[in-house]
Amino acid sequence: MIRIVLLILLIKLTVITALIIIPVNADSVTLTIGGYVIKTNAYLLIILNITVFFILHLLLLVTYKIISFPSTIKNFFTYQRHENNIESIKKLLIALKQYDIKSADRLLSTIRKNHIPAAIINILNIELAMLQKNDKAVNIATAELLQDDETKAIGLINLIKIEKKRKDWNLVINYAQDLWRFHQSEWLLQMHVKALAKLQNWHEVLLVINQSHIKSLLGKDKFARINAEAKAKLAMKLFTEHNYDKSLSLAEEARTYLMDNTDLVELLGQLYLQRGEYNKLVKLAHSVWPRLASAKLIACILKSASNFRKDKFFETAKWIADTNPTSYQSLLLLGKAALFAGKDDLAGEFISQALQVSNQAPQACLLMAEYCSRGNGAPGEIAAWVQKALDNAALA
Repeated sequence: MIRIVLLILLIKLTVITALIIIPVNADSVTLTIGGYVIKTNAYLLIILNITVFFILHLLLLVTYKIISFPSTIKNFFTYQRHENNIESIKKLLIALKQYDIKSADRLLSTIRKNHIPAAIINILNIELAMLQKNDKAVNIATAELLQDDETKAIGLINLIKIEKKRKDWNLVINYAQDLWRFHQSEWLLQMHVKALAKLQNWHEVLLVINQSHIKSLLGKDKFARINAEAKAKLAMKLFTEHNYDKSLSLAEEARTYLMDNTDLVELLGQLYLQRGEYNKLVKLAHSVWPRLASAKLIACILKSASNFRKDKFFETAKWIADTNPTSYQSLLLLGKAALFAGKDDLAGEFISQALQVSNQAPQACLLMAEYCSRGNGAPGEIAAWVQKALDNAALA
């Protein structure tokens, strides 16, 4: 395209030049060249000039083609080799995905002979060596990748994968920290956070994800979820270390996002009970009842009973259970509250209904045994209900 444009410009330039130097009204033009006098028509001279330029251009073009012919041949074969390499790599990747180790090994041997860049060979070699479980080959190829700045990130990614399989979480963390300088991705964050989580280092998880570039990488919703989960886990760890104030602060922050986390609800129940914040415990129970009403949460509520008047506690239990008073958890709570308030008749009704809902549940059986211990059953019933609770617990 460029040659055509230049040729057209050359023709136009020739015509313009001829029109300038040759009078338009001239019938003939006399030229003196080397002592020879040539008389010709002006317009014929213009045509002659254009023809000469065409011939010169053609000669130049032919000369260029002759000179560039070896290079053209070389490029042709290079292109063919390039196409063959792409096809071979494609087949190799398919073989690796299909776990066809024999075909993959043969294809890789062929590719090695075709002047493929060493970095690509090392990457493919690692994939094959992993399938072959050839740790030595993996280590050698990875070491070569680490030597080149352009492929160092790939080498570190491979090291993270290797140590993840070995479950050496400290090394995963070290390599992840190095990799952040070259590469940022959600996959890397997942590996880093997973390794920290395996080591129960929730404080470090919070430090990592609260960096500005990590927040933007995650997006608002994912950041909020991971941040809340890490705070919940750290709160649980601090609770076991008797750091109740910090544990409570983190747990309450986490629950603003993790509304349906049973472990977090149980932790808050234990914290409110331990701190004597019974009103908060009751409100928490009511907000999750009976969806997250676990045995631990019910136990927390029952342990707080002594801090209420007997009739007040029964009314409180009814308020907690009012969202679904016929559920198994509600019937257990109401039965226990009725026993505490001295309302044995009501307690018997609630416990019997709980047994109808789930007659294999150890908690209901033990509660019936407690009911019978107050003189509400025939001799031997207490032991029978306790034994049934033990048997059901063993089957659970």
